[in-house]
Amino acid sequence: MSSSKKHSLKSMMLQVAKDLLDAEEIEKKEERKRYMEDHCPPLSYPISKQELQELCKELHAKIEDVDEERYILEHKAIMVVNEVRRFWNISFYVVHEQGGL
Repeated sequence: MSSSKKHSLKSMMLQVAKDLLDAEEIEKKEERKRYMEDHCPPLSYPISKQELQELCKELHAKIEDVDEERYILEHKAIMVVNEVRRFWNISFYVVHEQGGL
């Protein structure tokens, strides 16, 4: 194959790859936009001070719920890590006592 044909073929392959990457990037942006529309309702700004205070109370309640859930999950994760450590310590002790190490 001649050098010019190789160069032309390489250029075409790079152009196709670039087009595919551009299409993938556009699809990701659209997917991100759809996700945000589905999971995050549009924020309507309150007009009065009372509405703003109610919105703040709702947001603080949601923050407290998320913090509580995070704390519970963190506690569960710590318990699992400790259980795994205990298991490995027992396993090491048993193998060591049997003369495996």
